[in-house]
Amino acid sequence: MSEVQEVRALIAAGSSTSRLQKEGNMIRQFSVTYQLQELRKQKHQKAIDFLENEMEKLNKNMLEKADTNSRLLANKLCNLEVIYALFEKLQEKKNFVNMNQEDVHNIWSDVTLQFKIRKEWITDLDNMLTESERNYTKQVRQLFKENYTILNSIAHMNPHQTHWLMDTKAQEVNKQILNGRRTFADLKLKLLTSEVELEKQQHNKWKRHQYNWQGFRIEQAVEKFKRFIEQEEVTNPPEATRLLTEMSNDLVALGQQRDKIIQSIGGLKPPDVGSVEDVHQLFATLAATCQGMENRFQQYVMKIHGL
Repeated sequence: MSEVQEVRALIAAGSSTSRLQKEGNMIRQFSVTYQLQELRKQKHQKAIDFLENEMEKLNKNMLEKADTNSRLLANKLCNLEVIYALFEKLQEKKNFVNMNQEDVHNIWSDVTLQFKIRKEWITDLDNMLTESERNYTKQVRQLFKENYTILNSIAHMNPHQTHWLMDTKAQEVNKQILNGRRTFADLKLKLLTSEVELEKQQHNKWKRHQYNWQGFRIEQAVEKFKRFIEQEEVTNPPEATRLLTEMSNDLVALGQQRDKIIQSIGGLKPPDVGSVEDVHQLFATLAATCQGMENRFQQYVMKIHGL
C-alpha cells in the first residue's frame, strides 16, 4: 500500500507541477500582451498629441499672420492725411482765385482714386487671408494623411475606429475653417461698408466746398461786372455820344423840314389851293420826310447797337 501511495503521490506532484507551469506560461503571455497593448496605447496617444500640437501650431501661425496683416491694414485705413491734403486747396477762399470748375472736379477725382486704392487694400487682405486659409487646409490635410497612416501602423485601434477618430477631428477642423471663412467675410463686408460711408462723408464735404467756391466765383463775377458797368467808357461811351448827337441833329433837321411841309399844307386855302397834283405832291413829300426820319432813326440805332 505504501508503494501505491508513493506512486500516486508522485503522479499528483507531476500533475501539480504541470499545472503550475501552464499557469506561469499563461501569466507570462498575458503580461507580454498587456505590455504590448500599453506600448501601442502610449504610441497612439503620442501620435494623437503630435497631431493636435501640429494643428495648434498651424492654426496659431495662420491667426498670427492674419492678425499682423489686419493691424497693418487698420493703420493704413486710419491714415487719412492724403485725403485731407487734397482738401486743403478748398479750405481757404484765397485759393479759389486761381481755381476753375475743372480744378474743383479734379480734386474729387483724386479723392475717389484714393478710396479706390483703399478698397484694393481691403481686397488684398481678403485674398491674403483666403490664401493663408488654403495653405492651412492643405497642410492639415497632409498632416491628417500622415497621422492616419501612423495610427494604422500602431494598430492600437482597429481601422474602423481609427477612421471614425480621424473623421471626428476632420469635422472639427472643417467647422473651424468655416467659422474662419465667415469671420473673414464679415470683416471684408464691415471694412467695405465703412469705406463707403467714409466716401459719402467726404463727398458731402467736397460738395460744401464746391458750393463755397461757386459762391465766391459768383461774388467775384458780380463785383467785376459792377466795376465794368461803372467805367466811364461804359456809362458814357464817346462813340455812342457822338452818334446820339448826330442822330439828334439829323432828326432835328428832318423835323424842321417836316414842319415846313406841314405849314405849307396848312397854308392852302380855297380858292388858291392850287392843282390836285400840287396837293398830292405836298402830302407825298410829307410822307417821304416822315419815312426818312424813321429810316434815319433805325440806322442810328443799329450803329449804336453795333458798338
